[in-house]
Amino acid sequence: MGQGMPEPFTHPKTGVYCYRKVVPAPLRAVIGRGEYRISLGTKDLAEAKRRYPAVASRLDAELAQAAGGPVVLTPQQIVALAGLWYRRPLVILRGTATRSICFKTRTNAARRAMR
Repeated sequence: MGQGMPEPFTHPKTGVYCYRKVVPAPLRAVIGRGEYRISLGTKDLAEAKRRYPAVASRLDAELAQAAGGPVVLTPQQIVALAGLWYRRPLVILRGTATRSICFKTRTNAARRAMR
């Protein structure tokens, strides 16, 4: 008899359904854990089955990323990385922490000058 479809399991103490996945052996050292148990936040089996695929796909993407697979970024993540990439040379050249600190310093100096 083969394995059936994966299903959420019930937490023994709380009765809340959880997603459980064992981390593959080669990734355990990278991730630092042997398994994931993620609460689905409900005691209703039908609702837990509805939430299960989203949690499973998110965790599968995280495991693929840890394995060195292709990384899919949201537009917000792309902008954030571009900002980090842009500011890094500025920090090296100017010796400043970030643009926001420079802006705050200029703003505070302007306020002092107006007094």
